[in-house]
Amino acid sequence: MKIVIYLALLAGLAIGPAYWIYGKFYSGNTAQRITLAKNEAGIYTGTSFRITPAMAPAGLIMTASASFAPNMPDDQPPQVGYEARLSKDGAPFNTAKFALKASSTGNTNPTFKERLFYLEAPQDGVFALELEAKTPQTMQLDSVTMEIRANIQEPDGRIVSAGMVLAIVAVLILLI
Repeated sequence: MKIVIYLALLAGLAIGPAYWIYGKFYSGNTAQRITLAKNEAGIYTGTSFRITPAMAPAGLIMTASASFAPNMPDDQPPQVGYEARLSKDGAPFNTAKFALKASSTGNTNPTFKERLFYLEAPQDGVFALELEAKTPQTMQLDSVTMEIRANIQEPDGRIVSAGMVLAIVAVLILLI
């Protein structure tokens, strides 16, 4: 009986969180990868990129590595608020505000992965991205890469929920 419960727990974790992570960050295919560099004004920019209707839905996924001083209080891991500005054919198109927060002060070189934009409708144009810190920079970004993914699949919330319910029920049965 315990084997069945453990299998249900594993299936729930695979169906729920693993499926969600796959859909958000790994589905579709990589159309282009761009490295962003910090300019004199402190804004991260990269080369422009083209998105075509055949790529829909498309997603822009940022991967960043950061560093911070090791002498920070243990109960206050660094957090920096950012604003990502996406322009299309030279005109403002979309904005995303997000925070990068280190999980603890023990790892002074955290890495982050954030899906900044999801372009569901077919788009055609030349896009550019800017990334700017909006709060004090308690950690510095050492490298920032933007991945443009084509034909991504948004995770189905019903499947994710079913997986989570299965995992929770399995844990509750194990505890009883």
